[in-house]
Amino acid sequence: MSAESGPRVTIVDVARQAGVSISTVSHVLNGTKAVSPEARRRVEEAIRGLDYRPSHLARSLRRRQSATVGVLLTNMASSPVNLLLKGIVDALAGRGYAALLADSEGSEQREAVEVARFLARQIDGCIFQPVAGAEETCRLLPTPFPCVSLERELAGGVSGAVVADYRQGVSEATAWALRLGYRTAFVTTHVDSPQRSEAFQGYVEALRAHGQSVQADLLCTMPPTPEGGYKAVQRLMHAVPEVSAVIVPDALMTVGALEMRCAGHARAGRLTVVGVDAGGWYPGFGPGGGRIVVPAYEMGASAVQLLEAPAEDPAPVVRMATRFVPPHGLGDGSHGGRAAH
Repeated sequence: MSAESGPRVTIVDVARQAGVSISTVSHVLNGTKAVSPEARRRVEEAIRGLDYRPSHLARSLRRRQSATVGVLLTNMASSPVNLLLKGIVDALAGRGYAALLADSEGSEQREAVEVARFLARQIDGCIFQPVAGAEETCRLLPTPFPCVSLERELAGGVSGAVVADYRQGVSEATAWALRLGYRTAFVTTHVDSPQRSEAFQGYVEALRAHGQSVQADLLCTMPPTPEGGYKAVQRLMHAVPEVSAVIVPDALMTVGALEMRCAGHARAGRLTVVGVDAGGWYPGFGPGGGRIVVPAYEMGASAVQLLEAPAEDPAPVVRMATRFVPPHGLGDGSHGGRAAH
């Protein structure tokens, strides 16, 4: 999102510029009461001159339809959402809103059902983690309607998106593993998204910086679930016996990948898994797990900020940088050499 060049223009500024009352500006914006042609003309000129863009969420708050925002996550039973949800709930509470929670469980059909349920409850806005095909779900929303997507950019139907930029974290993690002489694999998902592409770019950049190229046998694509992460590590160990590090830039897949490493298999126990850590949520990293740290709480709070921001076209995307933290006791790899495996 581009940085703002100055204080945000408010309805008070528009009223002052047009020489009318705030309620008159509100009537013009919302169509709630007849306004004289001359007053309407002055208000519309002031809106254009000041480049005023009303906040849809603030408009809903004034109407007090429900004072709730629907929050739809893909797997609420999973620990990675804890800090993300707390960031959302805290930011909403500070604005006088409550969160109406729902879980799509990664199902497109369930996602559509929950969004319809939200609308029936007359929510004032929506924050959701979309699953594949979410563009269809967005068509259920009225226009305009304050709605922010998390972890995935959508082609339309939303006010904005908040995503983790995995490129930096993955690049740092891969470079660290290569400095230690590890043969490093990469796990990705079948869901096409800019975030998946950015993560893979970080992996490729680090390989090239170390004079290496992408090897097909070190890539594995699985569904973005714990089971997918488990099977990815299992498959890589079987196909490439000498693999010694695996980069897993997906929170749910990280859970399964770490479970596979801790499952009692001798080789798996010596494998270094670098996965996503959304704020210290999972104890399974242990001494052999590197972390790509995601600012989950800040992402949740940013989603609420986008909800109340003036509408923009195209919808803004906030990218939150990730960072790499190496496994405890293995250092940063800056001196090179192969760690004992």
